[in-house]
Amino acid sequence: MTHFADWKLGASSCSIHEANPEMLRAYAEAGIPSVELSLAFDRMDEMDFDALEKASKETGVEIWSLHLPFDNTLAIAHADENARIECVRQCIALLKQCGEHGIKHAVIHPGTEPNEDKDKPARLEEAKMNLNILTEAAMHYGVTLCVEELPRTCVGNCTREIAYLLTAHPALKVCFDTNHLLGEDYHVFIREFGDRIETLHVSDYDFIDERHQLPGEGKIDWKDMITELEKVNYKGPWMYEVSLENFPNRRTAGLLKLTDFPKNKAWLETLVK
Repeated sequence: MTHFADWKLGASSCSIHEANPEMLRAYAEAGIPSVELSLAFDRMDEMDFDALEKASKETGVEIWSLHLPFDNTLAIAHADENARIECVRQCIALLKQCGEHGIKHAVIHPGTEPNEDKDKPARLEEAKMNLNILTEAAMHYGVTLCVEELPRTCVGNCTREIAYLLTAHPALKVCFDTNHLLGEDYHVFIREFGDRIETLHVSDYDFIDERHQLPGEGKIDWKDMITELEKVNYKGPWMYEVSLENFPNRRTAGLLKLTDFPKNKAWLETLVK
């Protein structure tokens, strides 16, 4: 069984809304050894993968994953066929960049929202078909593709839908976002997918909607959730997905800083000893 203390600390670049060498240097100074590159769809062309790879080697900050872009106009499950085709095309191009620059994981949203119940079967089938295509492409470039569960009416908003999407390809893995499950208990999700959970998006919430708060600010029982992840032998990083500008830190009565992530993980370690 793996242990929480051994999971490498990471943080999504969405924390500071940048993905450049300066961001990697800031993460290194804050004591964050791993990062997921994440930018909005309309900013993806800002990523200079050559410069990022160089900065990663210089700083020692591992680029663990790339969050493939998402919005309501382009998605792998979408009523507009052209939107699906274009999304897949752009994702394949980014998977190629990952392979060429040593980024071994990519996270993908299985769709967007809103969705009416009557439309869900079609959206799920579109997502499954395109996840098969993208998993094959990811494997070609030496990348592990991870599908993320989503909240509300999104495609992939529960264990049942993620289980269906995983039938797209045996090499497809899961990104477990700790603040996205709104309609069911996280025990069910973790136990269902076990070692297919390849990576995490870590944040807290109020069980009403996603909040992307620092652990300890919401209602998740972190000692229990970490124990469940240890039981299924989770081995990836403890990857925070928390925006520094959105939420104050109640413990310091100020805005969050990058250095709050190492402090938060150290506090969580005291809970699970």
